[in-house]
Amino acid sequence: MPRWFMEIKAINHELVELDLQSIHDRHADFLGINPFGKLPALIDSDVLLEDGSPLKLFESGSIRLHLAETHSCGLMCMIRSLQS
Repeated sequence: MPRWFMEIKAINHELVELDLQSIHDRHADFLGINPFGKLPALIDSDVLLEDGSPLKLFESGSIRLHLAETHSCGLMCMIRSLQS
């Protein structure tokens, strides 16, 4: 769902496909983004935390809310786009 939202809103992004069945793709780098080792996950390098690291989100709801607030007209716009 976040991928669909980014494509509809023409948000520039890099899609990285992972094979979560493979132990190779569950390495520390990915677990640093999502400690549960699941998809989806998002790194937004345009939003920096106090320590200078980029914002890392997981769970599709939190990712969609973040995208709606930062790349759209906000939560109500996201709700309207999901209803149509």
